Amino acid sequence: MVRASDISALIAQAEDLLDSSKCQNVEEVVEKLADYVESFSSLEKALMNSAAEFQQHTTLLRELESKHALVLSLAEELKDNTSKELRDLKVRGRGIMAYLDILPQRISVLGKRKG
Repeated sequence: MVRASDISALIAQAEDLLDSSKCQNVEEVVEKLADYVESFSSLEKALMNSAAEFQQHTTLLRELESKHALVLSLAEELKDNTSKELRDLKVRGRGIMAYLDILPQRISVLGKRKG
């Protein structure tokens, strides 16, 4: 059985996630996103078991739907940013490896001899 408080808690969790996405700490946002996904799946499973629950909580579910759409767009944006950052890191890594592959012709501890 799904209570209105369960749906309201998930809406609050989505709002918190959207608010925290404005900060620069990506790891925190990803953790909150994982918690939200877990909570959303459990609520979704509970709602699938009883169709009568839909009729009782239509206004809350519509609000949840709009928040969920925003969360999905945030997740898509994070995915795109992560892909871009990975590409940038690969380019930088190739540059570093190219630099490291240039070894000196001779390693001398004593220096050059005269004569």
